[in-house]
Amino acid sequence: MKKVIYIFIVLTLCFSVFYINNSHKIEKQETENEFQFGEAEEGGEARDEWETERLVDPATGRIPDGIRAAELAFARNLPLANSNNIGRANPWQSRGPWNIGGRTRAMAIDVNNENRIIAGCVSGGVFVTEDAGQTWTPTKGLGNNLGIVSITQDKRVGKTDTWYALTGEGTGTSASGGSSFFLGDGMYKSIDNGLNWSPLASTSGGNAGQFTQIYQVGWRTVTDPSNLVDDVVLMATYGGIYRSWNGGTTFAQVKGNGAAKSSYYTDVAVTTTGVFYAVFSSDGTDKGIYRSTNGGLDWTNITPTNFPPVYDRIVIGINPNNENEVYFLGSTKGYGHKSFFITSEDWASLWRYNYEKGTGTTTTGAWIDLSDNLPKGAQFDTYTCQGGYDLLVKVQPQTNAVFIGGSNLYRSTDGFTSQTNTTKIGGYKIGTSLPYFEIYPNHHPDQHDVLFSPSDNKKMYSASDGGINVTDDCNAPFVNWRSLNNGYVTTQLYTVNIEHSLAGDPTIVGGFQDNGNFFVNDKNPKKSWVQTVNGDGSFAAITNGKKNYYLSIQNGKMAKCELDANGKVLKYNRIDPIGGKGYKFINPFVLDPNDENTMYLAGGKRLWRNNQLDKIDLVGKWDSIATGWFSFQDTIKGTGTITAIAAAKSTNRVYFGSTNGKIYRVDNPASDTSRYKEITVTGVTAARYVTCITVDPDNADNVTVAYSNYVVYSVFQTKDGGKNWLKVAGNLEANLTGNGVSSPSIRWISILKFPSGAKKYFAATSIGLFSADSLVAHTSTNPGTKWVNEGNNEIGNVVCNHIDVRSVDGLVAVATHGAGAFTANFDDLGIVKTKEVSANSGFELYPNPANDVVYWKSENPILNTAQITIFDLKGNIVKQQNVNSNQLNISDLQKGVYLFQLKNGKQQVVKKLMIQ
Repeated sequence: MKKVIYIFIVLTLCFSVFYINNSHKIEKQETENEFQFGEAEEGGEARDEWETERLVDPATGRIPDGIRAAELAFARNLPLANSNNIGRANPWQSRGPWNIGGRTRAMAIDVNNENRIIAGCVSGGVFVTEDAGQTWTPTKGLGNNLGIVSITQDKRVGKTDTWYALTGEGTGTSASGGSSFFLGDGMYKSIDNGLNWSPLASTSGGNAGQFTQIYQVGWRTVTDPSNLVDDVVLMATYGGIYRSWNGGTTFAQVKGNGAAKSSYYTDVAVTTTGVFYAVFSSDGTDKGIYRSTNGGLDWTNITPTNFPPVYDRIVIGINPNNENEVYFLGSTKGYGHKSFFITSEDWASLWRYNYEKGTGTTTTGAWIDLSDNLPKGAQFDTYTCQGGYDLLVKVQPQTNAVFIGGSNLYRSTDGFTSQTNTTKIGGYKIGTSLPYFEIYPNHHPDQHDVLFSPSDNKKMYSASDGGINVTDDCNAPFVNWRSLNNGYVTTQLYTVNIEHSLAGDPTIVGGFQDNGNFFVNDKNPKKSWVQTVNGDGSFAAITNGKKNYYLSIQNGKMAKCELDANGKVLKYNRIDPIGGKGYKFINPFVLDPNDENTMYLAGGKRLWRNNQLDKIDLVGKWDSIATGWFSFQDTIKGTGTITAIAAAKSTNRVYFGSTNGKIYRVDNPASDTSRYKEITVTGVTAARYVTCITVDPDNADNVTVAYSNYVVYSVFQTKDGGKNWLKVAGNLEANLTGNGVSSPSIRWISILKFPSGAKKYFAATSIGLFSADSLVAHTSTNPGTKWVNEGNNEIGNVVCNHIDVRSVDGLVAVATHGAGAFTANFDDLGIVKTKEVSANSGFELYPNPANDVVYWKSENPILNTAQITIFDLKGNIVKQQNVNSNQLNISDLQKGVYLFQLKNGKQQVVKKLMIQ
């Protein structure tokens, strides 16, 4: 393969941008997307470096080709969680965000019903709306293959129930990293109008361990509306254009060679009369622009002689008012329109082609270079396509207005034949500037597609990195947008954080890729999340009682905030230390579990401490501060930088890990003279990324460490403070040595402690969320820890990045990269002898939460003469009596969480009861 999947060439910022939404203008945006601030360093070089560093195989410096297919195959053989596991949870519940969408490259309007739209998110699957985006429902069959790049419908009469979806995003994938990507698995097909999808055998089944089939990277799929005999579908993939005449049963390559000298980027489009256009990037022997008039079987090169000699991705826009006129917009490094986006140089070209007669070559087709008329202006107003990451060109029906997309969305009423009739209508706010830039009201940067309503050419749908939006008048002098992310739950989270002392508290703060830190304070999954801090959302912490919130964005920028119950920032101040440097893109910090006024921060090669957080006044300043900050004198040796931190609860101790696999501990970190002590796992010599360190809340010597790289053994445990280490990844590893190319990437480990003292372990991985009742040494004679897949029906195998837990009510929250946040509550049934618990179907306890009286009803007559026992979460009996009615007075009990037991002999029911 000539080009190992491209680096994510997207928005680059080499300096900090930090904005807090204390004006609360975002509140309206959360219901109508009225206003939103722009993201800082959305997927730029820093993110690419971070994603790559934490995932690559240390031996090769690359993420294994085809790892997504391999690890999903591995996941299918792992056990699922069931009711026999300790502390079985209530069903996992999606917590949204209901109102925030994820990066979307593919959408299509049903030709039979314009209110019916099918859209595909690159990391969240395929969704369908029947009411023009007021609500969305996930479809089935594509949940394990999330890189949706193109969706099309067979538009012929009697065939419209057939849809095709192409997978394998070749540029921009953030769940897997920058040097290689989670490859797709070819094309999927639906024959029930897009509700259920199945892989086409002709394009699936690439070698799970490496890039072996061109179908694993796709760009576009189209059907032939003019052929009334054959079911013709074409797809543009890495290296070629492939054609099927039988609905995808078989494919034949009709252009390109699919070999080492192939073009990385391709595209294909078709007119209503069956004329096809295709593009091949200049890195392949088939480079150029082509036209076919016989259904895509034969192609004529129509590339103009003065076309730029170097070009990467180019997209095609056929004029629906005159299908002999076609626009080509693309990334042409060193040629055409030049811009500097932030600090990155970017080049783009726009050409118009008019077919005149004959074969359509330059002698029978006219070309016009319109590149000089691409939008120019201030830094955020100038056209940029970020190396081809975001590209679209569409012509409006009836008007011939041309719309182009890059980081922004533009409209030209004269087809870009001049610079005077062009208007910016989306992306970044018009005229915005650094450092505190904003985005266009109710819209989002990075454009991937637009669609026009069939019945009203002014109504236009937009697909971008922020999901899906709509305008009722795309011709207006100032275009007003509405969000359609109503249940389009496709958001990519880096972290999820909860308050740890308040049982039943629904507050969540999530770190969103591209969008900052968002807040929600309601269990209703349809509740809108509110933006607090703008940027790429990173780690956060909520103090007990929610007095303060510590919120961070990319590259270590942090703020201390006070929020109201709706997420509005009341007060704030930036707090990262003066002199701090070397931060990771998503940079860790932790609050001391014994002293919330003490924080530990990763600062490149140095560990920082602030033990005066309470003395930081919230005066609304944006500068780094010195108050309370201390930098430990030791530094990480070699090339490593700090990547993970954990503070012990049972004693004054801090652990941290680094990019070179090293692990350290600091005893008595409250002292300015404390030194680092290296306790690295024996045998770890290659560069490995320590993604997480978890300390047992009862024993500071009991520590679990996770490495996130592929093709390394991932999870280790020490029970003696780092003197000796055990392998405990168990069945999450293909073998004991860790060199299995199908094993997942482990992103986070958390320990949930129950009041009885029992513990449950959770692992966030690239193939979903897993739990274990205990950690067991993995040896040549013992398979070790048995991890089971949590939320198989709700979370599935989507990438999970982070976990937070709360012991007082057993709450577990997980951040996914593409499906939002999920929560579940786990019960500590161990204190009431779980083996005696019988099936409790037909039993209800209500109201719950309750105030003075709680009621129940049971279909089991044996329990009508049972004994009632109320336990607190320490296992103490706080109330007990025999059943004499179906109600119990609880007014004498304090507010909190209890266990309600109804028992007669071995027949019993146990329910969690919340009193408020």
